Amino acid sequence: MGYFNDYPLAQDLAQDVFARVWQYLPSFKGESSVGSWIFRIATNICLRQGERQRRISQSEVPPPPTCRLKQRMTAQCMCRPCIRPYPGFQRRTA
Repeated sequence: MGYFNDYPLAQDLAQDVFARVWQYLPSFKGESSVGSWIFRIATNICLRQGERQRRISQSEVPPPPTCRLKQRMTAQCMCRPCIRPYPGFQRRTA
């Protein structure tokens, strides 16, 4: 749940991690600890999911409204998903 605030998605990603670990366990070389190897797999899966979600959300951007107030509100709404992953102090500066 650290990367996404969606419990069912987090469960699906955890299942993907376990499947990937099982799939690649024979190729584990032992150059690092098993825990750090699994953590890296989990991190990569979560990062790829985030990239997929950003690509999908960017393709669903609505056409710009004609009213200036609506334009400003739409711009704020479009920016929120982009800056949501950053810590609070970085979000405030954006």
